[in-house]
Amino acid sequence: MKKSLLPLASVFLFTVLCTDCHSGPDPSQVASRFLKAILQSNYGEAKKYATPESASMLTALASLTSALPTGEQDKIHHSTISIQQVQVQGNMARVTYLNSTETKPETLHLTKVDGQWKVAFTKDYIMPRLEGPGADSLSGNMILPDTLLPQVQQDTSR
Repeated sequence: MKKSLLPLASVFLFTVLCTDCHSGPDPSQVASRFLKAILQSNYGEAKKYATPESASMLTALASLTSALPTGEQDKIHHSTISIQQVQVQGNMARVTYLNSTETKPETLHLTKVDGQWKVAFTKDYIMPRLEGPGADSLSGNMILPDTLLPQVQQDTSR
């Protein structure tokens, strides 16, 4: 009886290991690794966890970070991240985290690319699109109340 269970157990273990390898890290792990790389100013590493479209934003962030005073860079390097919440809906995920230097949680959006979770760190992440009233979906779109939008002053001197 033991001889017949051994091959079955081996197949089961192999299947579990291969399935785990193929699926890769979950959204929480990807977000943590991405954010850790950002905090360490390791943008090459961060790009491994980001969508291809995010590469230009990470390059821009690297330039901005390198222009910061040393004290600000040290503050970034010594901050910590704690994952607060993970929401997965199909091929999209939203990971809410708290940076130790901030008081409000922030959100990263992830999407599956070739079966792997990747951070979508694009222009739309930095500056949310203004679509639909009060949209709060996994796409991250939101509307700011009129009081938060810059007011256009009209020239009344004419």
